[in-house]
Amino acid sequence: MRDTPNKTGVGEPRFLLVTGKGGVGKSTVALALARQASRRGRRVLLMQLHTQDRLGQLFGRSEVGTDIVELAPCLSAVSVTAQEAMQEYGTMILRSKLLYRAVFENQTVSRFLKVIPGLPELLMLGKAYHHERELGPDGKHRWDLIIVDAPATGHGLYLLRIPIVITSALRVGHMVDEAKNMLALLRNPDRCRIELVTLPEEMPVSETMELATTLTDELQLPLGRIFVNQVVASDLTEHERAAVVAAQRTAVGAERSVLGAALFRHERATAQHRQVEELAARFGDRLRHFPRLPVQALTLADVDRLADLIDPPEQP
Repeated sequence: MRDTPNKTGVGEPRFLLVTGKGGVGKSTVALALARQASRRGRRVLLMQLHTQDRLGQLFGRSEVGTDIVELAPCLSAVSVTAQEAMQEYGTMILRSKLLYRAVFENQTVSRFLKVIPGLPELLMLGKAYHHERELGPDGKHRWDLIIVDAPATGHGLYLLRIPIVITSALRVGHMVDEAKNMLALLRNPDRCRIELVTLPEEMPVSETMELATTLTDELQLPLGRIFVNQVVASDLTEHERAAVVAAQRTAVGAERSVLGAALFRHERATAQHRQVEELAARFGDRLRHFPRLPVQALTLADVDRLADLIDPPEQP
C-alpha cells in the first residue's frame, strides 16, 4: 500500500474513512484531506456521518444538509443521517417515493425497523459505498475521492463491524449482499484506507494504539496514516530552559509571568514529544503532525495550512 499520495492521486485508494477519539480534531483532518485533494484537481465528496456540521460556516454558506452541495471547485459535501439513508435505500428498492411512504413510514414497520441492530449504521455506510461506485454521464467514476468523516472511536468501530456481523449472522437476502459488497470495499487496500486522528496526549495515544490493533488484527481493515493533531513546538533548547529557570527566580510581576509561560510551553511540548515518539516507534512514516494553531475559531485558511502539511506533492 502506498502511503504517500502522488500529485494526481493515481493509484491511491478512492475511499478514506477518518476516525479517532472524540475531540481530537477528526473533522478538521477530514476537511484538510479534502482540501488537499481538491486543490490538486481531484473531484472530492466529503461525507459527514452523524457529525456536527461546520462546513457551511467555514465556506460562508448555510448548513450542509442531506443533499450534495458544491463548497468549492472540485469539493462537494453532504451530511448523512440514518433517516435520510433509510429513505434513499427504501426508494431505491421500491422505485417509488409514494410506495416508500406507504411501507417504510407505516408506524408498525417503522417501529420494527428501529429495533433491527445495526440497520442505521449499515444504511449510512451503504450510502457511502454507493457513492464510491457511482458513475457519471461519461461512464467514469463521479468522484475521484470520497472522504468519510466517521463517528468517534466507539461508534466508528461499531459502524465498521456491522458488515462483518451481518455477513456472519445471515446467509441470504439483499441486506447480506450489500454487507458483503461493503466489506469487500473496506478490506481492499487498493480501494479503501482507514485514517486515524489523535492528540499527543497519553489517553488519546493509548486509545489510538488499541484502535489500530483492532482495525488490522480483528477487523482486517487497511490502516492508513496517523494524524497527530495540535502538536506544540518547543522554542527552548535545554541550555535556554536552564537560563529561563534561573531568570525566573529573581523576576517579578509581568516578567515572571512571561518566563513562567515559556517554561509551561516547553514542559508541555516535551511531554507531547514523548507521546509522538511512542507513536513513531509503532507507525513510522505513517505519522503526520499538525501544529497547534494559535486561533480561537478555525478558518478555511487555517485548514489549507494544515492541508499543505499532509504530503507535499511529488515533483513532475
